[in-house]
Amino acid sequence: MKRILTLLLVLITISYSNAQERCGFDIMHDKLMSSDTNYGNHVQKMNAHWSAIQNAMINPLGNYIYNGYGQEYVIPVVVHVIHTGGSVGTIYNPHDTVIDNAIDYLNQTYAATWPSYVDTNNGGVRFPIKFVLAKRSSSCGSTSGIIRINGTSLSGYSSDGVKLSGSSGASEADVKALSRWNNRDYYNIWVVNKIDGKDGTSGSFTAGYAYFPGANDTIDGTVILATRMKAGFSTLPHELGHAFNLYHTFEGDGGGASCPSNTTCSAQGDLVCDTDPHKRNASTCPSDAAYNTCTGLTWANAYTHKNIMDYSSCRNRFTSGQRTRWLDALTTYRPGLGSSIAALDTGANTIAASCTPSTTTHNPYNMGIVKVALSDMTSNSTTSQYANPFGYTDRTCQQRSTMIQDKSYTLSIDGGTSNNQDVEVYIDYNNDGTFGTGENVYSGSNATTFSTSYAAPTSGVTTCTPLRMRVIVDWFNNTITGPCYNPQYGEVEDFSVLFKPASDTVTITNSITAGSNPTCSAGSVTFTASASKTLSSPSYQWYLNSAPVGSNSATYTASSLSTGTYYVRCLVKYTGACYSDSMMSNVIPLTVNGTTVTPSVSIAASSSTICSGTSVTFTPTPTNGGTSPTYQWKLNGSNIATGSTYTTTTLSNGDQVSCVMTSNATCA
Repeated sequence: MKRILTLLLVLITISYSNAQERCGFDIMHDKLMSSDTNYGNHVQKMNAHWSAIQNAMINPLGNYIYNGYGQEYVIPVVVHVIHTGGSVGTIYNPHDTVIDNAIDYLNQTYAATWPSYVDTNNGGVRFPIKFVLAKRSSSCGSTSGIIRINGTSLSGYSSDGVKLSGSSGASEADVKALSRWNNRDYYNIWVVNKIDGKDGTSGSFTAGYAYFPGANDTIDGTVILATRMKAGFSTLPHELGHAFNLYHTFEGDGGGASCPSNTTCSAQGDLVCDTDPHKRNASTCPSDAAYNTCTGLTWANAYTHKNIMDYSSCRNRFTSGQRTRWLDALTTYRPGLGSSIAALDTGANTIAASCTPSTTTHNPYNMGIVKVALSDMTSNSTTSQYANPFGYTDRTCQQRSTMIQDKSYTLSIDGGTSNNQDVEVYIDYNNDGTFGTGENVYSGSNATTFSTSYAAPTSGVTTCTPLRMRVIVDWFNNTITGPCYNPQYGEVEDFSVLFKPASDTVTITNSITAGSNPTCSAGSVTFTASASKTLSSPSYQWYLNSAPVGSNSATYTASSLSTGTYYVRCLVKYTGACYSDSMMSNVIPLTVNGTTVTPSVSIAASSSTICSGTSVTFTPTPTNGGTSPTYQWKLNGSNIATGSTYTTTTLSNGDQVSCVMTSNATCA
């Protein structure tokens, strides 16, 4: 029996190693492009927007995007495990630890810190993002971010899972309807048993798929096999690439039959200019020295065969161009994920509103709320024809704007683009659940976009408590009569705002300075964090690249680093005017040039025995002298000359000639 068991384990290992993984993105993307006019138009607009950025060489996100160490976006995710009744820990119902490890692997892949992948000093690229399992539920309660649902009630799910392109299995929409959270505040990941009857343990199979921004709310998100929701399997970071507008690097290869067109890199292929056009590598890994038949260059030219968005078996990196496109998608088309507070621990919530409006006419007129931005909140939404429930969404637990009394901020609201609308904005300043006198803070009329300067009040407002803000939009020919108005065609959304007292108006900055920089691998550099005012109960967390380092101290010493460039920053937490607060420092690049070397020099004379008055030349032989060492010649301990050689005719018997070399080697 023991021998049989061993043989079975070997066969299982071989089955996994021979399995060929593919992605279902192209199938679903092409299907929507041909069947969903709204999606098709949205993709065209996204591509035009991207092309304009590339052609004008515009970087709308700021310079931080190029090195990935500026503002960090925290994205709440919800993992919906659609199992078949098996206990937690079985093949189709992975344990929480497995899912936690998969999310950690996802983050390390995007941070270029996964141990077997290239880091930022060897071709890797860091994204300033972090995926976190949600901690706030859609109803303001606490959650683990992992939801488990038995999917056997759906016809065909137990035997075939989700139907993608096959003829059997449960429909995608039905599976996702079992558990789906607002995709404007959470990114949804569905872990399923099978796709088209295949579970990923043998043969060729679809490992997962995701949608570009703009897909209908009922299907937007990622579907992934339970057998691929594991650390080290590149399916999850691959699909999250699609979720933020990354095509396959082989986009346009005709299923692997032809080379993608690439005369204009910003408008053809994967629309990214630092990846090479190529045919897909189906579960293979060509050598770096082999030639890419689509470019005539070796794969080492851009290492596209090792890109996460290929199909190869050696995927281990993204490019800086992909990072720019990914972050542009986040900030332009999924901004609510970046400003959502659903990844924070639950705290005080807004009190219930006295009324909850709804849209009276479900309609296709593209009227409603598309985006609301105020201070640190940028929340995207959907117009009323997609709103659920009709026309009203309470987002007070997920979207919050934090402001300081007597400061001014820009309030902007985007509506649908087809019809002009009116807008009214209310804030429950006294936190009594109603919007009374003096709480109508903005009115706009007969437009599709609105913008105004909003001054946070200095009095008459409850501070340090989340307050309800209501935004109502409707067709301009109607009259919004008050905060409980039911729009005919428009939409109502509630958010939370929090005012800090004016006493906190001193802008706090956290800056760090470095000692000797650049340094060498055997050297050390000390960094010091300094706040612009005295903080209450400060604590410090230092980061080297994206990894936490050091101790809870205002100083951090980096030492014994290998050659390369590193990025150091410090997060300071402190007790603020309202609650625990934090601030991130500036980023300092630390350059480590190489191994410390010891310079030395020896000298030789043109003749070892001379007569008085005879010329003799001394020549140095440097070790670790660098490219341009300098020399100080000494006669009997006194400086006598400089230069690469020393010639004299005045030596006397017993004179001593020596040389002091000054090296310009990087780490001498």
